[in-house]
Amino acid sequence: MTKVKKISDSDLPPQRSKRLSPKPYIKHRADTKSENKSSDKKKTDSLNRLELLKEKELNLMKSGFFSIISHEFRTPLTSILASADLLEIYGREWGINKYMEHINKIQRSVIKMTSLLDDVIVQNRSQDSKTTVSPQKINLKEESADIVKEKRRSFKPNQ
Repeated sequence: MTKVKKISDSDLPPQRSKRLSPKPYIKHRADTKSENKSSDKKKTDSLNRLELLKEKELNLMKSGFFSIISHEFRTPLTSILASADLLEIYGREWGINKYMEHINKIQRSVIKMTSLLDDVIVQNRSQDSKTTVSPQKINLKEESADIVKEKRRSFKPNQ
């Protein structure tokens, strides 16, 4: 007959405490998740601050742009108003040359304002990415001649 040895408590492996997680890495994974959330929040906050700075810079640029544009519009508008007032008051008394000088000044100022408006529209469209480039062949000699004629008309004699 074989002897059976009695097993005592000391022969058994120690029991785990019920308070300890049977899988300690699970707790570690949870800690990592909270660290990731914290890191993600920091990244988001940093990106938000960067976007806010960019937005402030853009607003400053817009403000400066509109300041320049308003000044550029004010000059031709003042010229138009002054010439129109002079024509209204003295136009009947002036000779044709003086009369036409002020008519031409009004026309040049209107052309300048139209050009400024066109520049603003082109700039706005290019920033909205609605502009498409479609190159076309032109007659450079003809276009240049038209520009020279236009410029000659805008100058007074003896300039």
